[in-house]
Amino acid sequence: MPLGLNWITAGIFAFFMLSAFAGGWHVKGKFDDADQLASFTAAVAEKDAKLTAANIVSAALETQLSQQRQLAETLRKELRHALQDPAYDCTLPADGLSILNRAITGN
Repeated sequence: MPLGLNWITAGIFAFFMLSAFAGGWHVKGKFDDADQLASFTAAVAEKDAKLTAANIVSAALETQLSQQRQLAETLRKELRHALQDPAYDCTLPADGLSILNRAITGN
């Protein structure tokens, strides 16, 4: 066998070894990408579930706040109406008057 043929055989062997290594590296990268995608998808789903739960709680609290504001407005109107009645025409100390005014204005 001439000397050149051994170099060609070694070059072909090295080419196939390098190709096999590169192919394996590529496949490993695909598997790593798939694993990262799965963990990212799970994290996004978990975040979405928490966000949905927080939105439900927030909506309930907003509804409750709206009801409390309506009740406070109703009570203020009733208080204004009741204070216009002559039966409540009496002298109040400054603190009592201040409390009534704050209740009427909602402060």
